[in-house]
Amino acid sequence: MSIVINFPIQKKALDIHEIYCYIEIVSHKVLKMKRTFLSLIICLAFASVAIAAEGTFTKDPTCPGGLYLYGPAEGFSANLYYSDDFGETLQIVVADTYMTGGIIGDPVPGYLISHYGSIQLSRDYGVSWEWMGATQYTISAGRYPGEIYTFDYVSSDFVIKYSTDYGGGWLHHYPVGLPENSMTHCVGNYEGEFYCLDVEEGGLYRSIDFADNFSFISTLPASGSGQGTRISKGAVLGELYFHEGYAGDLFFSSDTGRTFEWTHNFPDTNSSYMANQMQAGTQTGEVFILKKRTYWEGGGEIFIYYSDNYGYDFSEFHSFSTTVWLPYINLTPLDTLSFPASGGILEYNIEARVLGPIAYMGDIWCDVTLPNGGIFGPVLGPVEDLYMGTYWSANRDRELAIPANAPPGSYTLNAYIGEYDTMNPIIDYEDHLEFTKAGNGTDNTDLLFIDAGESFAQEHQSTSTLPEKLNLTAYPNPFNQTTDLSYKLQDASIVNLSIYDISGKRVADLVNSWRDAGNHEVILDATGLVSGIYFVKLQAGSDHSISKIVLIK
Repeated sequence: MSIVINFPIQKKALDIHEIYCYIEIVSHKVLKMKRTFLSLIICLAFASVAIAAEGTFTKDPTCPGGLYLYGPAEGFSANLYYSDDFGETLQIVVADTYMTGGIIGDPVPGYLISHYGSIQLSRDYGVSWEWMGATQYTISAGRYPGEIYTFDYVSSDFVIKYSTDYGGGWLHHYPVGLPENSMTHCVGNYEGEFYCLDVEEGGLYRSIDFADNFSFISTLPASGSGQGTRISKGAVLGELYFHEGYAGDLFFSSDTGRTFEWTHNFPDTNSSYMANQMQAGTQTGEVFILKKRTYWEGGGEIFIYYSDNYGYDFSEFHSFSTTVWLPYINLTPLDTLSFPASGGILEYNIEARVLGPIAYMGDIWCDVTLPNGGIFGPVLGPVEDLYMGTYWSANRDRELAIPANAPPGSYTLNAYIGEYDTMNPIIDYEDHLEFTKAGNGTDNTDLLFIDAGESFAQEHQSTSTLPEKLNLTAYPNPFNQTTDLSYKLQDASIVNLSIYDISGKRVADLVNSWRDAGNHEVILDATGLVSGIYFVKLQAGSDHSISKIVLIK
């Protein structure tokens, strides 16, 4: 099994000895363009500590373009994935793995180190694991096989721990100059430089002798003890980023943390999301923010924000989703689904929704399946290029006129959302409503189903830059003897404007000739018609519109 992922950014080899990576694989970012999905994978390389979290990945140092990663799978499980092409395609190494923490690649081929409550070593590319020892904290890789770093508390003393045998044995550094029992985050093991963060007092401490001695550098510009408080070293010596927990403020320093400048804010705007991880990239000015959605109904969401100007501006990538956030459409009957030989009106509600945090653009349309299996329509739409924002929803009450000459049998009203095409439509979601008709009607060329009611046009106009089409209206409505029918043409075309009764029979032709672009008006005189419901059908080139009118005498 493989997951194919586009990789639009430049591919380049990374030095495993300088990789302390965290994050995840990818799915879809839906932009404001029709059915366009942007998919990519972001590989972050740092001179800093890895984040122990689901989805952590690491470079395979034995294969250019290779990487391993833990990624969410269906339900609440996780898979270990491998890619040999920079993440363009992913293959499952181990499905439903119990190893869901951080992962580090080792220079020895096939060796991987995982850490989440314990340190585990794999010598066979992640297929099997060997317990090496317990750990409560995150681990960063060294420069040589088996070399790893972490921090811990020993008899209430804060220590920096160093191992050269994959965590089998440890050397302890008892740093001088740090407050007791208040460290939450440390980064380092690069040219002897270490940083430690004291969230209780908001202090930043730095060592230049491999964590033996620390000096107080500054009081951070904000404090926060929640998950998400992070420091990360930049690509250039002396550059440092600070991300303040749940508040989401990002700061940058170019002078080893002595002064910081605010650059951006990622507020926690939704309780199911958390701006909980930040890391600097490999190039000057690069910084990444991770927003991770907690598992809910078997779904995990990951967003990565990327900046190449120290966090002043960001691009958003929806990097992974175990839930397929496709749009949803639903048909609900409002009255009877059984009709006599004379036909009638099928009253129904159509609802369209985007269930998740991904915007969508597509088409909505309905057609009717006849008793002989043929398709009539579309009877609604297609409403084309309808932009639906995150958690968007709309519903409309509609009426489908069942003509008297329709043959008896079972029918189906079909609703679709996707990309309309007369020959090969792309359907992302669909719903169906069955109804029956009695009588002795015949399936002939005069058969006409007319669908009218509340329109998606207003929703469409408020969210789309496409021009308004036809805009067929009747005033007054209901009416007694006459009503003014008005419409607007974007382009000159042949126009047909007809009136149909509730049985689908055409009772009047008002226009059937060439009309120029612009606004037009026609007066309907209903002298010869009886009281009741009628439908106005306007056809102009490939565009059409139907409106319901009510005659009261």
